[in-house]
Amino acid sequence: MKKVFCLTLLILVCCGMPIQAEEVFDPQGTPLRKLERGGANALLGGLEFLYRLRQPDNGANVPPWITGIGASIYYTCKRSLIGLYEVVTFPFPLPADYVPVMKPEFVWQYPPKKK
Repeated sequence: MKKVFCLTLLILVCCGMPIQAEEVFDPQGTPLRKLERGGANALLGGLEFLYRLRQPDNGANVPPWITGIGASIYYTCKRSLIGLYEVVTFPFPLPADYVPVMKPEFVWQYPPKKK
């Protein structure tokens, strides 16, 4: 009986996951969305370092990884601090209508690199 119950529970959980995984975050313009965005950016702001480090040099005389280190540190700190700001101020509509302070809204929303 215990095995049947565990198997039934496992099937229900596995079949119900795709339905639950469609919308992870709250809709735009809500305090909870601002809290989620702030928490994600505060915790995952370090991913910004990896993205900025790989930026192309655009014809500069300096290797891109040298200029990329400075930009990586700057944008990593910026995204993490903005995330903390959004976590602290999530009950208040600052800026108006809870719009994101930084674009893109999340660090993983950058467009893919062109080769």
